[in-house]
Amino acid sequence: MARVALLNSARVLAVCNDLQIPQYDYCPCNGEPLDKRLKMLGDLAAAPTTPTRNGPLKSTQRGYCLESVLVDLLSEESLSPRASYRTIGEQVDGSFAFEGRFFLLEAKWVGDAIPASSIYAFKGKVDGKLSGTLGLMIAMSGFSEEAVSALIAGKHLSVLLADGDDLRAAVSESGSFSEMLRVKVRAAVDEGAVFAPYRITVDGTRSVLASQARQAGQVPQDIRIQFAVEGRSDAIAVGRLGRQVLDALGVSLEIETFPAQGPENAVRLAGSLRDATSPRTLVGVVVDADHEGSVVRQRRFGEHPAIRGRQIVVIAASPGLAEDWLQLSPPFRPTRIDAVEAAVDAVNVDELRARSASFARFASVLEKHVRGLPEADRRSTRTSSEPTHKPERYAH
Repeated sequence: MARVALLNSARVLAVCNDLQIPQYDYCPCNGEPLDKRLKMLGDLAAAPTTPTRNGPLKSTQRGYCLESVLVDLLSEESLSPRASYRTIGEQVDGSFAFEGRFFLLEAKWVGDAIPASSIYAFKGKVDGKLSGTLGLMIAMSGFSEEAVSALIAGKHLSVLLADGDDLRAAVSESGSFSEMLRVKVRAAVDEGAVFAPYRITVDGTRSVLASQARQAGQVPQDIRIQFAVEGRSDAIAVGRLGRQVLDALGVSLEIETFPAQGPENAVRLAGSLRDATSPRTLVGVVVDADHEGSVVRQRRFGEHPAIRGRQIVVIAASPGLAEDWLQLSPPFRPTRIDAVEAAVDAVNVDELRARSASFARFASVLEKHVRGLPEADRRSTRTSSEPTHKPERYAH
């Protein structure tokens, strides 16, 4: 089903008509399907010096175009959107209604991950409205781990978070903004997870929608391996290195990794994954041990209310996964995906298992799980074709 865009803002239209993009002979915000508009804006994000009639594209202009994509998407799904507006003393990017609840919307497309201060500023707007109002912040470049952890630490959760991968999935042919929001609301209600990714990440680098994978028969709902992790770099390491362990066993199951933007949210997200799967699914969480050490953090997180007594494996790499598994020296920037991929490719799994207690535990958990499955189930679920959705990489 083609998603035909209908512009709702004269301001956005004026900004978008001002763009001159060499590889396209049409405006990225004018009359194109929503997924194509988002991709074209992503191309501009990757090349911020792309010229317009009045000079380089500004981040605020890209933000206005993103607002138009969101308004059109919400309109298409009958969520009663209101475009950006200003009240006394504050600017609101928009609002919409979903299943009897009203949400304020904040959309950001900047170069760096969003810090805690930006989330708290938005939370202040939400909490200042009618009791029961919720907020959805969409940040195309994601959120800092500290930001998500700080939001969870508060006593009152009123804001949900979505990143660029979530939105790209929502505007894809098989996606839905409503389904994305439903996944996030359920995870927040059940486990207090404020960021629940709307996707299945396979091998840490490729993504397909959960609904699409089920429809294609690629990932049976009751035979799966799922790990919540702190961030995207951890997802790549866990997915690819775990794949090598399974390949050595001749097993075709895939490992689904879910970046949660921080350790506390990863634990809560693991609880939400457990809620949605059968006992035959392996659910785990891989986090950094930081200053606590592996044993202490595994014990403490194992007693977390979201996962205590619920068949969820906790693995803590000390001092962190990047240092322990990949031997990357601090200061390490997890947004450098190319560095992570190069480090993963250089790993000898047998040697890693011999020197890292946390990876040895991870590999043993995988082996124990697959050896308990019938032979047919070990070989019937690996995807045979490239998924349709691949997350963009942002250079910071």
